[in-house]
Amino acid sequence: LESLNKSLLLLSPTNTLARGYSIATDEKGRIIRSVDSVVVGSMLGVKLSGGSLKAAVKSKHKNG
Repeated sequence: LESLNKSLLLLSPTNTLARGYSIATDEKGRIIRSVDSVVVGSMLGVKLSGGSLKAAVKSKHKNG
């Protein structure tokens, strides 16, 4: 049971944010999983460990 609890803690979104990651959502609150789903000029919500912010998309770039 303790091992399963540790695994759950490692995968929790809150702990992921505490490690320096963020979760970006579109204007409808949907999680953004790809740069292709974002339109330049749109507004995003960004959830961080200490709170959240709103961001405007000024440009986008693909890896590679």
